[in-house]
Amino acid sequence: MQEEALGEGTYLYCVANHGRRASFGSIGLDNAIVHAVPFRDIAAVVHPCRADPYRTDDPKKAKRWILAHQYVVDLATARFGTVIPSAFDTIFRGGESEVEGWLEEEYEQLIGMLRRFRGKAEYGVKVYIDEGRIKEALDGNTEILKLRKSLEDKPDGFTYLMRKRLEQRERVQRQVETSVLSEKILKEITGIVDEMKIDGKKLDSGEEYEGKAILLSLSCLVKDENVDALGSILGDLNGSNSLAVRFTGPWPPYSFISGLHEGR
Repeated sequence: MQEEALGEGTYLYCVANHGRRASFGSIGLDNAIVHAVPFRDIAAVVHPCRADPYRTDDPKKAKRWILAHQYVVDLATARFGTVIPSAFDTIFRGGESEVEGWLEEEYEQLIGMLRRFRGKAEYGVKVYIDEGRIKEALDGNTEILKLRKSLEDKPDGFTYLMRKRLEQRERVQRQVETSVLSEKILKEITGIVDEMKIDGKKLDSGEEYEGKAILLSLSCLVKDENVDALGSILGDLNGSNSLAVRFTGPWPPYSFISGLHEGR
């Protein structure tokens, strides 16, 4: 009865650059037994489960699940070298035969991704800027200074449209200043990273660090031999020109994967 229930679904952690069966023991979500299902020279790292999503209203339990998922992916990476990580709660409807069929159908795509990620890892880069630096740039802008001057000692009702114009000009100039700085930083690291994604949602979040506002939020795919060079560039930026940098990783390349498994 228990085996029948467990056989209803298969939870996917990652696809590994490894073509043999392997057991990881009871390290999965809720201590599930994790193993590798091989096809040719690749394998899916999985555990049997019910074909139902992992859902809970308990944030502590949800965090344990996510950490367990990440732990298995990290362990598979340490053992096999290169993996394609799947998103949390990726579940096949069916047992090992369904997984094997998927590996066979998607083999060319999967082996291509494994080759693409070989010898690389994902790193997070966040750059923050002191508001004072932006204010200094605005205060030095001739057009903004003229608009501010023209508003001095004028009644609010009389200058409503001019104030709106000033606010718009300051907003545009702020975007210009941050865009120029962002492009300069991106140009410096472009030759170091293999692939890069900008997280626009983070830029709109108002996130702060050490009293500074978010300027850039990047996910970077970097060759192992280029990590030190990237770290050196970011280290030079950190603390210079009113900037602060957070450099995290290595991580499995989650940000560079889409459509790994669409819920068969």
